[in-house]
Amino acid sequence: MAIKAKKEGLAFSHITGRVTKHMTTSAPRKIARLEIALQMIGAPEAAHARLEEIARTCPVALSLGDVDVPLSVLYA
Repeated sequence: MAIKAKKEGLAFSHITGRVTKHMTTSAPRKIARLEIALQMIGAPEAAHARLEEIARTCPVALSLGDVDVPLSVLYA
C-alpha cells in the first residue's frame, strides 16, 4: 500500500494495523477469514477512497482466493 501510494503521490504520515485470523472448524483446518483493521494518520480526506482501493486490490489480497478479507480503516 505504501509503495503504490507513494508512486501516486498520496501522503499519509503513519499507519498501524491489526489482523485477526479465523480458522475453519471442519477438516482440513484452514484460514477462512482475515479481518484487517488499519489506522491512518495524516491522510488527506480526498485520498481516503483511493488508499482503501489500493489496500483491497493489492497482490497479496488478490492471492488469498476464497479467504474472506474484510477491511476497516480509521482515519485520525
